[in-house]
Amino acid sequence: MKTFDEDVQDSLKELTELYIIVHEIVLYSEEIDPKKKADIQAINELRHTLTHLMRVFASYFELERDYDSKYVKTNLDKAFGHVYRGRL
Repeated sequence: MKTFDEDVQDSLKELTELYIIVHEIVLYSEEIDPKKKADIQAINELRHTLTHLMRVFASYFELERDYDSKYVKTNLDKAFGHVYRGRL
């Protein structure tokens, strides 16, 4: 089984840690809002993060295209952008 390059593995770990933090902030903001309303923009950013992450895995497993490390890194960068915008 192939593995991701070490820099990609490091990015995946960092993205996962950041995603968890942002997701917890979004959940907390919903809990403290008296109307229990979700911030749609934050949720959309997290959804877009997941879309780019799935593109990484689709490439890795060669489901939609041959594996392309440049494509993987581009989508990881885009995922980071979305998760950063997802924080409130």
